[in-house]
Amino acid sequence: MQNKIPTHKSLIDALAYAATNSKNKGILCIDDNDSRFITYSNLYRHAISLANELTTIYGLNSGDTVILNISKLHEYFVIFWACLMSGIVPITIS
Repeated sequence: MQNKIPTHKSLIDALAYAATNSKNKGILCIDDNDSRFITYSNLYRHAISLANELTTIYGLNSGDTVILNISKLHEYFVIFWACLMSGIVPITIS
């Protein structure tokens, strides 16, 4: 019998599932002179916190667009997910 692959309604649901069910798994971010591992649970926790700040402190609303030009990959992932969680549209430039 094969393991059933979980299905999710959204990417946010998929990250929440991974944060809860894959405690030691995550993303290895490799920059020019640095590498950093961030677990899915830490990514989820930090993104939720930042999502709250984006709406309450910075006054962004669902449907707003932000431009992301972030040099540190681990910071990019947190900000990108925070945008998704807030309904903010992230546009990435390099």
